[in-house]
Amino acid sequence: MSRYSNVSHDPPEPVDKAIKRLARKLRAARKLRGWSQKQMANEMGVSRSLVVKMEKGNASTAVSAYACALGLFGMLDELATLADSAHDDADDLIDVEHIPKRVDSRTARRLRTDGSR
Repeated sequence: MSRYSNVSHDPPEPVDKAIKRLARKLRAARKLRGWSQKQMANEMGVSRSLVVKMEKGNASTAVSAYACALGLFGMLDELATLADSAHDDADDLIDVEHIPKRVDSRTARRLRTDGSR
């Protein structure tokens, strides 16, 4: 396996299913408004082909495009909920305020092995 996986072309199944679910939701929201893909693209300021990719659940489509579409349909809170720390154990594990902006390789090794700062 290569050092960098290409999840945008072959995402894990749960990721692929989640993106496809989001795609179906966006398509339904567009159709409920009676918009064509071209109208949605114009509202978003993107190409129609990008809207087509989003509605197909293309994993290589930028998250910002999905976020823009969610915002357009008044559904951005759903994305914000995902980033809410109340749904994440990371805040319990890491003191986010004290993470250094840059870490040299020796410090990174030390952090991985003993958890110190």
